Amino acid sequence: MAVGDECTLRVIGRYQDQNIVNTIHYRITSQTTGENEVLENLCDAFASDIYTEWLAAHSTQYELVGLKAFRKTGASKTPGTKAIGEDGTRSGTPAPNFVCRTITLYTASENSQKRGRVMLSGTITEDLEADDGSLTDGGLAVLNTLGAKLIDPIDSAGDEFQPGLPAAGEDTWHDFNDFVSRETPASVTSRRVREFLIG
Repeated sequence: MAVGDECTLRVIGRYQDQNIVNTIHYRITSQTTGENEVLENLCDAFASDIYTEWLAAHSTQYELVGLKAFRKTGASKTPGTKAIGEDGTRSGTPAPNFVCRTITLYTASENSQKRGRVMLSGTITEDLEADDGSLTDGGLAVLNTLGAKLIDPIDSAGDEFQPGLPAAGEDTWHDFNDFVSRETPASVTSRRVREFLIG
């Protein structure tokens, strides 16, 4: 079994003709299935445990295309995929795709650089203050609900996965233990227009 192995999950979406890909790392903490199934179960676990909050944080103009999971460390595994094809559920006027809301994910490390970041396109203008562009209380509440889910372990079919920062160099894996939803949106302008296929 591959308990302790690190995995990469890509959450693939489309918004205003742009590919929107978020990468989240998970460590296997419990495994009852084989190496040919465990990453499929990671996709199922994300879809089951975080799917609703993920879509609730995105405009109805955003599409969650699907999920892909890969081995990062440890034993060889069959990659996992899950086609979803569902739209976001937050109604409002779509903001430009480069406007990204940020959730910073923290670890218990004393090194302040040991943190993760999830940047979300699919913003609606009603979640932005008219005077300075910061997030409204309602917009922050939506991010807080999702952020709480993103630092929690997820599971499917007896396989359990802990989100965190992967090992790098001589450093070890770090579990996420806290998050902050940022009030000020960021700008992302480096995306390429291309199609992503699941399966």
